[in-house]
Amino acid sequence: MSKNHRGAGQQLRTKVADVKQDLQELGALAQDAALEKVAEVQDSVRERTADLRDTASRTAEDLRARAGQFIDDGREQVMGLERSLEQRIRDKPWHSVAIAAGVGVLLGILWVRR
Repeated sequence: MSKNHRGAGQQLRTKVADVKQDLQELGALAQDAALEKVAEVQDSVRERTADLRDTASRTAEDLRARAGQFIDDGREQVMGLERSLEQRIRDKPWHSVAIAAGVGVLLGILWVRR
Protein backbone atom coordinates (compact mmCIF):
# COMPACT_ATOMS: atom_id res chain seq x y z
CA MET A 1 0.00 0.00 0.00
CA SER A 2 2.79 2.25 0.70
CA LYS A 3 3.93 1.78 -2.86
CA ASN A 4 0.44 2.71 -4.15
CA HIS A 5 0.48 5.84 -2.00
CA ARG A 6 3.86 6.85 -3.36
CA GLY A 7 2.72 6.22 -6.94
CA ALA A 8 -0.50 8.18 -6.36
CA GLY A 9 1.46 10.98 -4.70
CA GLN A 10 3.87 11.11 -7.63
CA GLN A 11 0.98 11.19 -10.09
CA LEU A 12 -0.63 14.00 -8.09
CA ARG A 13 2.61 16.01 -8.08
CA THR A 14 2.95 15.48 -11.84
CA LYS A 15 -0.63 16.60 -12.44
CA VAL A 16 -0.15 19.65 -10.20
CA ALA A 17 3.03 20.52 -12.11
CA ASP A 18 1.15 20.12 -15.41
CA VAL A 19 -1.70 22.32 -14.18
CA LYS A 20 0.82 24.89 -12.96
CA GLN A 21 2.54 24.86 -16.36
CA ASP A 22 -0.82 25.17 -18.14
CA LEU A 23 -1.78 28.13 -15.93
CA GLN A 24 1.51 29.87 -16.65
CA GLU A 25 1.01 29.38 -20.39
CA LEU A 26 -2.58 30.57 -20.11
CA GLY A 27 -1.40 33.63 -18.16
CA ALA A 28 1.20 34.40 -20.82
CA LEU A 29 -1.43 34.07 -23.56
CA ALA A 30 -3.82 36.32 -21.63
CA GLN A 31 -1.07 38.90 -21.13
CA ASP A 32 -0.20 38.83 -24.85
CA ALA A 33 -3.86 39.21 -25.77
CA ALA A 34 -4.27 42.10 -23.33
CA LEU A 35 -1.18 43.87 -24.70
CA GLU A 36 -2.45 43.40 -28.23
CA LYS A 37 -5.84 44.82 -27.29
CA VAL A 38 -4.18 47.81 -25.57
CA ALA A 39 -2.18 48.47 -28.74
CA GLU A 40 -5.37 48.31 -30.82
CA VAL A 41 -7.14 50.73 -28.48
CA GLN A 42 -4.18 53.12 -28.56
CA ASP A 43 -4.16 53.06 -32.37
CA SER A 44 -7.91 53.65 -32.43
CA VAL A 45 -7.60 56.57 -30.01
CA ARG A 46 -4.79 58.08 -32.09
CA GLU A 47 -6.86 57.80 -35.26
CA ARG A 48 -9.94 59.27 -33.61
CA THR A 49 -7.91 62.11 -32.13
CA ALA A 50 -6.44 62.90 -35.55
CA ASP A 51 -9.93 62.83 -37.09
CA LEU A 52 -11.27 65.16 -34.40
CA ARG A 53 -8.31 67.50 -34.82
CA ASP A 54 -8.92 67.63 -38.59
CA THR A 55 -12.62 68.24 -38.10
CA ALA A 56 -11.94 71.02 -35.59
CA SER A 57 -9.43 72.60 -37.95
CA ARG A 58 -11.87 72.53 -40.86
CA THR A 59 -14.64 73.95 -38.66
CA ALA A 60 -12.35 76.76 -37.48
CA GLU A 61 -11.45 77.57 -41.09
CA ASP A 62 -15.13 77.63 -42.05
CA LEU A 63 -15.95 79.93 -39.14
CA ARG A 64 -13.06 82.22 -40.05
CA ALA A 65 -14.28 82.40 -43.64
CA ARG A 66 -17.85 83.15 -42.51
CA ALA A 67 -16.67 85.81 -40.08
CA GLY A 68 -14.62 87.40 -42.86
CA GLN A 69 -17.68 87.38 -45.11
CA PHE A 70 -19.84 88.97 -42.38
CA ILE A 71 -17.21 91.65 -41.87
CA ASP A 72 -17.04 92.33 -45.60
CA ASP A 73 -20.85 92.47 -45.84
CA GLY A 74 -21.02 94.84 -42.87
CA ARG A 75 -18.32 97.03 -44.36
CA GLU A 76 -20.25 97.19 -47.65
CA GLN A 77 -23.46 98.16 -45.83
CA VAL A 78 -21.68 100.91 -43.89
CA MET A 79 -20.08 102.21 -47.07
CA GLY A 80 -23.51 102.18 -48.75
CA LEU A 81 -24.99 104.17 -45.87
CA GLU A 82 -22.09 106.60 -46.05
CA ARG A 83 -22.59 107.12 -49.79
CA SER A 84 -26.34 107.56 -49.23
CA LEU A 85 -25.73 110.12 -46.48
CA GLU A 86 -23.22 112.01 -48.62
CA GLN A 87 -25.71 112.10 -51.48
CA ARG A 88 -28.46 113.47 -49.21
CA ILE A 89 -26.10 116.14 -47.92
CA ARG A 90 -25.21 117.12 -51.50
CA ASP A 91 -28.87 117.16 -52.54
CA LYS A 92 -30.02 119.27 -49.56
CA PRO A 93 -27.02 121.07 -48.05
CA TRP A 94 -29.01 123.69 -46.10
CA HIS A 95 -31.30 121.06 -44.67
CA SER A 96 -28.24 119.07 -43.53
CA VAL A 97 -26.65 122.17 -41.95
CA ALA A 98 -29.87 122.90 -40.06
CA ILE A 99 -30.08 119.33 -38.74
CA ALA A 100 -26.42 119.41 -37.68
CA ALA A 101 -26.93 122.77 -35.93
CA GLY A 102 -30.04 121.46 -34.16
CA VAL A 103 -28.20 118.37 -32.95
CA GLY A 104 -25.31 120.56 -31.80
CA VAL A 105 -27.65 122.85 -29.83
CA LEU A 106 -29.41 119.86 -28.25
CA LEU A 107 -26.09 118.29 -27.21
CA GLY A 108 -24.91 121.66 -25.87
CA ILE A 109 -28.03 121.99 -23.71
CA LEU A 110 -27.63 118.45 -22.38
CA TRP A 111 -23.94 119.07 -21.69
CA VAL A 112 -24.60 122.31 -19.75
CA ARG A 113 -27.27 120.72 -17.56
CA ARG A 114 -24.76 118.20 -16.17
